Amino acid sequence: LLTVEDAYQTLRRFLMVHQRENSKKITIITGKGSPAKEGLIHHEIQNWLDTPFFKNKINEVRWLNGGGAIEIRLKRNKK
Repeated sequence: LLTVEDAYQTLRRFLMVHQRENSKKITIITGKGSPAKEGLIHHEIQNWLDTPFFKNKINEVRWLNGGGAIEIRLKRNKK
């Protein structure tokens, strides 16, 4: 299991690698968390995606599977 900070850094690296490789989209599985307690990473990820770092790299975000995964369409890497 990742801490929230580990998950944030992992997401940043994952996104940068895929943008560098000119991937069109990526899918991130966050899970939904348990019914009694929503997962912390699931809760925080939308806040992260709204920051300038991510907004500059992302064209579109779409939640899938009832909120258990996110499809991200990436902006093209400027050469």
